[in-house]
Amino acid sequence: MTAGPSAWRVNDAIAYDEMRDCASALASQLLQRAQQGGSSRDSVISLRAQVNAVDGFDRAAVDRLTAELESRGSNVASNT
Repeated sequence: MTAGPSAWRVNDAIAYDEMRDCASALASQLLQRAQQGGSSRDSVISLRAQVNAVDGFDRAAVDRLTAELESRGSNVASNT
């Protein structure tokens, strides 16, 4: 079995990893707030579903979600 070339460019893989890192950081913040009674664990489940629904080959979708996650993360941090 021969492997063909990847459709990802190096910076696409980095952007995808950054999106997942932002999602993990936000999930951590949401879980901390849930323990303090400030948010629902369902928000973490919803977040994970949103991240998993993004097509990693769609760079525009990855960049959009990364920007949204960064904004949500700064909003959660400022509300604590």
